[in-house]
Amino acid sequence: MFGLGFQELLLVVLIVGIMFFVGPGIFHLVLRAGLAILKAPIRVLVALWIVQTVFVTLKETRPNMLASEFVIAVMVIAVLTIPQVALQFVWLWIAGSVVRFVGLTRLGTAWRDMASLFWQSLRRRRTTETN
Repeated sequence: MFGLGFQELLLVVLIVGIMFFVGPGIFHLVLRAGLAILKAPIRVLVALWIVQTVFVTLKETRPNMLASEFVIAVMVIAVLTIPQVALQFVWLWIAGSVVRFVGLTRLGTAWRDMASLFWQSLRRRRTTETN
């Protein structure tokens, strides 16, 4: 009476499939398109951050806000969306690992490599000076 039925099990499988295949797959395609257009991972990161900030600002602000309230809201949202963008890359890497474990090694490796490429673009570049 309290166990999972076939419909509930199908729903769980569907949710896990969307979580591990559809979401990261779409994000990977967006990243590839962004790299093709903007030519640099750091530019794509900034573009994703701006798009996320605009989307959340449009969703969370109300039309009758004062200008000062709106500016404060945009600044707070801009700071809070940085971890959201970073977590999308973390999720892409985790989903790539799970997909590789399941057996789709090329797809999983592509997802993990894309996430690693963007994380490496954030590293500080060291210049070597020779005197």
